[in-house]
Amino acid sequence: MNLRLRRSPTLALAGEIASARITGETVYSLSTPTFPDRTGTIAADIRFGTTLTPGNGLAELRDLARTGLFKKWNLPEHECLIVGGAKSSIFCIIRTMLPAGGKVLVVSPHWPSYEDLIGLAHLQPVFHETRADDGFEIDASRLRESLRKSGAGAVICSNPGNPTGRVLGQREIDTLCRET
Repeated sequence: MNLRLRRSPTLALAGEIASARITGETVYSLSTPTFPDRTGTIAADIRFGTTLTPGNGLAELRDLARTGLFKKWNLPEHECLIVGGAKSSIFCIIRTMLPAGGKVLVVSPHWPSYEDLIGLAHLQPVFHETRADDGFEIDASRLRESLRKSGAGAVICSNPGNPTGRVLGQREIDTLCRET
């Protein structure tokens, strides 16, 4: 199995955009937001510090997320983690869930990093294609058939879809979970 990681296509694009801006070109990026900090993250850095923290995040920060941002789900304390980014989190989840050589079904089009993360976890990506002509809909019976044929032990599906922007409603998510 080839464990060499390719350069992240999204980070490569961000680098090209930054280079173009340095030369004075006006460039608009739809993938890398550059909005001013209005969320208080700078204040949070000062409040919580910048030292090493527990693997599941600072207890006070987890509690704020659980009782504030995610209040409507009424999560128990042990079901809330503060993580350092999507890539490391996805890698840890799939590496822990499946044995080496296992398969992960990726709903496509997909974020390019999924393939690299799956390979690095000693797993094999298999793809379930969706199409623009039907709004990138994920049909439950087709997804179930893809799972059966591939023998995949996990499914990765972004919501909202990256790069399609397709948003699955709660009813669609419930149907996919129930019928697959």
